[in-house]
Amino acid sequence: MDAVLWAGLSETLLTPPLSPQLAMEQEVDGMLRHLTDAMESGGLPALAREVREMREKVRDVTAQVAVTGPPGVGKTTFITTALRLSAEAAATLQQAPKPASCAQPGQPRAVFWELPAIDEASFCADAYLRQVDAGQYTGFLILSCAEFSREILRLASELRSMGKPFCLIRSKIDLRRRCYRKRQFADEVLCALRREPLPHLDLEYAVGRLFHVDCRDSEDFDFKPCVQALQDASPSALLRHCLLVSLSYLSNKFQLKTSLKQLTPIWAIHSLVVDPVGSAGLPYPVNARFLVDEIYLYRLILGIDFQTLRLQAQRLRLPAFVLSDELCAGLPCALSEVDVVAELNKWTSLKVPVANSKLKWVPLLRQLPGGLLSGAAVIRLLDFMVTQYMIDVYRIESKIAAVLRGD
Repeated sequence: MDAVLWAGLSETLLTPPLSPQLAMEQEVDGMLRHLTDAMESGGLPALAREVREMREKVRDVTAQVAVTGPPGVGKTTFITTALRLSAEAAATLQQAPKPASCAQPGQPRAVFWELPAIDEASFCADAYLRQVDAGQYTGFLILSCAEFSREILRLASELRSMGKPFCLIRSKIDLRRRCYRKRQFADEVLCALRREPLPHLDLEYAVGRLFHVDCRDSEDFDFKPCVQALQDASPSALLRHCLLVSLSYLSNKFQLKTSLKQLTPIWAIHSLVVDPVGSAGLPYPVNARFLVDEIYLYRLILGIDFQTLRLQAQRLRLPAFVLSDELCAGLPCALSEVDVVAELNKWTSLKVPVANSKLKWVPLLRQLPGGLLSGAAVIRLLDFMVTQYMIDVYRIESKIAAVLRGD
């Protein structure tokens, strides 16, 4: 099977009944209903309480990702690469009793769990899933560096019957670089399933969830498509948002930008009803400190804060300014409260309308301090910052690619 057909098959089989974008839209619609009900029942105080709780709900989401497979297939290395762990953290994970968890700091976040290795000689899928409490995990990544044994495929079959997302990952694929895209190779990797299909798993379904990775390199083979497939198959919109945000450098950038923007009306309302303060020249009170923190959070999520850029430059053996100079020159490197108020004054004076995609928010925005104008201005500011920072991401990625090519 050539690359185009392979990609088409994977995309078709990995598409859930409800598209991820539509699922997030429905989640946000539910939030809008809750905010509207709060406003109608208790006015601004009730609205402030509700939106504060929503903020905590989104930030507290944690995605639990299970990584399993036989001994020596690269489970620890895969987690180390996915989370960009230090050598010390990787060594700690390697030596820890299993199951062992590891995560990067921040909220929301993805926690990767290295489960006990699969001992194929005495393996029982049902017992193993009970032992690791499979229900707590968002999804499973099942690694093998050879063909997938019947025991491993039985585990995948049980996960499918439970409705748990999973990916079958052929590790150490750099040793067979030339043939990994061929359908015949996929059949060879899954030959146990080809011989005897399982009750909940067939060859076509398994091939659609089969990925080939070099556990040490997230830029090669199917490392990113594997993570993105897990994100798209997440059982809830907020869990998917969590995985997009916490694994942003592996995420589809368009999907990440869309997910961030879908939540900006909620954060705009938060800034206007939770501890707002009057500012010189601005015709409505606003919590500028909250907006500064939210905008900086976008930088952290997208990996364009100075600490992350400095570490990236170090890995490439470059001076830090080589990457930081790619940041958009038209924006301050770190917005202050004064900068935020100035930007809001600009958007307010322009009397920007609410974007067509967010017209459903208009009835609620009209009831805010400052009316529709205030809500529209803050939403536009946050959307603008996400867009500009995403441009920075593309510029930095292009620069890194040029450096690696030797340009």
